[in-house]
Amino acid sequence: MDLKKIDNNFVTNPTYLKFDENYNNTIEIYSGDRLEQEYSSSIYDDYGNKFSFSNDINDYEIKDLLFYEISFYGKEDETLRSKIYGSNRSYCLNNSCKFKNLRLVGTPGDYVLELKIVGFGNYEEFLNNSIKLNVKIKECNEPGYIYQDKDGENIKSCYKPICNPKCSNQGVCINDNICDCSKTSYTGRICSERYRLEKNKIFNYIILVISIGLIIVTIGSIYFVFHYRKNEIIKAASYNFMVLILIGLILNFIYIILLTMEIKSYKICIYTSFINNMGFSLIFGSIISKTLRVYYM
Repeated sequence: MDLKKIDNNFVTNPTYLKFDENYNNTIEIYSGDRLEQEYSSSIYDDYGNKFSFSNDINDYEIKDLLFYEISFYGKEDETLRSKIYGSNRSYCLNNSCKFKNLRLVGTPGDYVLELKIVGFGNYEEFLNNSIKLNVKIKECNEPGYIYQDKDGENIKSCYKPICNPKCSNQGVCINDNICDCSKTSYTGRICSERYRLEKNKIFNYIILVISIGLIIVTIGSIYFVFHYRKNEIIKAASYNFMVLILIGLILNFIYIILLTMEIKSYKICIYTSFINNMGFSLIFGSIISKTLRVYYM
């Protein structure tokens, strides 16, 4: 009986790495894309025995773990600028060395993604301690994509901009979280804010002059009512209520003047609201009081 044909009857130190599936095809991506697929590799010895590891990290001490590092470099030209983002340093667990969700950035060309064992735990260091995948970064010619450096590494990424939250009111997402609102009637980060209306200075000046003129006329009316307060017509119209109504008109004219100003403080805003409400109350309060008095007479 050939003892070598019995699985795990002969075992040596680990000697090589092998992918658990056939990944012979070149991975074609754009610069900045993520590898969403999980890639898994296992460790074997000279007799093809696969080494197994516990899936419970608590079963190990740090010195027992097999650590790996993933690198990304040009296949024919190692001077090609490239960068790898994500968890590119980890350890083997649950019978294999796995990686996924890596983001690869580089200029268009052919690259190699290499997983290499850098910490051998309880085993002796072995030469065939790496495994490679071919990666091709394509030219960025996809409609709607942007080709620019988004990571500050002087390496351009090819990506479709994403705005979260989305641009409102038909705004266009022109870069990550940047909305173009130029073709809308809105502004703001996501085109959700209305433009602040600019006041017409000439119109404001006209309103200001008219309001001041009406204040002067109203003050003259108060003097007239006071001077002829004993007149039968003035008495019949209720002298006191007429004065209150005229004072209310003056407050309303002052309110209009304040509206023509650029409100730049919280206090002015409070005063404007107070004057408006007080003028309204004096005018209509007096009118209602006069009406009720006549009704009950």
